[in-house]
This record gives sequence, C-alpha cells and structure tokens, in this order.
Amino acid sequence: MRQLSLLRATLGTILLTFYFSVTGQSFSNIRAELIDGQMRITYDLISNDPSGTFKVELRSSVDDFLTPVKTASGNVGEDIKPGRGLSIFWNPALELPEDFDGQLQFKLVGEPMAPLPRPDESISFSSPGPGSKFKRGKSTYIEWTGTGIANYKLGLYQSGIKVSDITTVSGINSYSWVVPENLEPGTSYELRLSGNDDEISSETFTIKGKTPIFLVIAPIAVAGGVVGVLAFGGEGGSDPLPQPPDPGQ
Repeated sequence: MRQLSLLRATLGTILLTFYFSVTGQSFSNIRAELIDGQMRITYDLISNDPSGTFKVELRSSVDDFLTPVKTASGNVGEDIKPGRGLSIFWNPALELPEDFDGQLQFKLVGEPMAPLPRPDESISFSSPGPGSKFKRGKSTYIEWTGTGIANYKLGLYQSGIKVSDITTVSGINSYSWVVPENLEPGTSYELRLSGNDDEISSETFTIKGKTPIFLVIAPIAVAGGVVGVLAFGGEGGSDPLPQPPDPGQ
C-alpha cells in the first residue's frame, strides 16, 4: 500500500520525467496513467522506415536507468513496429525495493532491430548439375552461387517430397556431402536451400547403389572354339580381364 500510495502521489511527476533514447526514430505523446495498481504507458513510435522493427525498453530510476524493467508487457521488447497509441503495462510494486522512498522516473529506450540478411537474387546451385549421378556412401561437393545465406537449411528431396535434412549453412557456398548408405537408389532427387521465406532448388539427380561383386563370363574366340574366362568385378567397375590363352599352346 505504501508503494501504491507513493505511485499515486508522484503520477503527475512521472508525466514530466520521462526520458527517451532512440536512434533513427522518435518517441512522442508519452503518457502514463494508473489503472488498478498497474501503470499504463502510451506512446507513439515514429520512424523513417515504417517497415522496420525496433527493440523498445522501459527503464526506471531505481537503478539509474541501467537495465530494463522485468515485468513490463505490451508494446515493449523486440520486434516492435512503428505506430501511434502503443501501450506498455507495468506494475511497479512488483519490482520496487521494500525500502524505496522517493520519486520514480522512467526512460524509454529504442533501437532498430538488425534486418535478417537476404540472399542475392541470383543465387542458384552450380552443383549438382543436370544429369548428375551420385553413389551411396560416396562424398560429393554441393556448390551454389550468391551471398547473404544465414542459417539456411540444406535438405534432400525426391519428387518434391522431403527425404531428410542434411545440415544448416551460413556464409558458405559449398558443402561436402556423404550420400547416405541407406538411401534408396532412384531418380528425381534434388537439394533445396530454405530459410528466411526463400527456397532454392537444385537440378534433379540420380542416386545409384553400390556396384555389387559379380561374376563376369567373358567369351573369347580362339582357334578351335570359345574359351570362357572368369573375372570378378568390385565396386566402381571390374578388374581387367586376363589375357586369352595362346592358341598355339
């Protein structure tokens, strides 16, 4: 009750002791009123960039305006858009120290929020290119052109359906990707970079399975008939075939 009475007694002073600190915009028409023990502060936030957003803080003289009050609500905090008749609600009794005795002064502090970087309009994948084929278990470089990519997700899709997330990229233009061993071989695969309301797709490509060990029957014509030569092939191709037997032997 002591704090509430003190607040009522100094409300007229509060209207005269608002300060503001702001860059690139201005506060105006700052008013305060007490409603059921809660202070309502109204203000206009005028900016040269009406599409921008701002961080608005309410500070008090209790700590010499060093830190924002903790329990304020309404048009306070981050991502506040410019406008008129904005409101902040705060109950000073929740934060005033028990031994507080004196006038309360307040300060509105505002600063523009840094805009999210936007990718270059010319951003595109340079790899994989048209007709690319990748083998499971093998590493391949994914590359793209353009700038301004921050915290974009790189994902794998097939026929427009998401298969998996690969990684998150920021400030780079390439990534070494190991094609998963358990990925289904097939066509119509593509990569996508997505974030900040943007999505860029690569050319479609094919995923091939590992070449299994196999038995090759290689007929070789010799004098007097055909000789079957056995050759074992491994991943990525087959071993050279042995030399055919000398017909004279």
